[in-house]
Amino acid sequence: MTNGQKGKIGVIVVCFTVALVVVGMQMVGEDPGGTPDINWYWYYDLQTKELFRGEVGNRKAPPIPAPSGGDGVRAHVYGCGNCDGDTWIGHLEKYG
Repeated sequence: MTNGQKGKIGVIVVCFTVALVVVGMQMVGEDPGGTPDINWYWYYDLQTKELFRGEVGNRKAPPIPAPSGGDGVRAHVYGCGNCDGDTWIGHLEKYG
């Protein structure tokens, strides 16, 4: 096999791979929940047992001050993108 043939095969493989990736991305489609809001995180108030929002720019490791004056820990909240009120706390995060 000559260098020219190897180069042509390489180009064909790259084009085929790119085509597969594009088709795969179109099959998956857009997330029905839309783009996630990355301007805030969910936190859980350990005193009131309620969720509250904390700004992403805070950058402090939990616990952080909660609205009740107690500790707030990071909450990883999950749910269905189109389901109203159908969310749950997967786990809580606290350091120190």
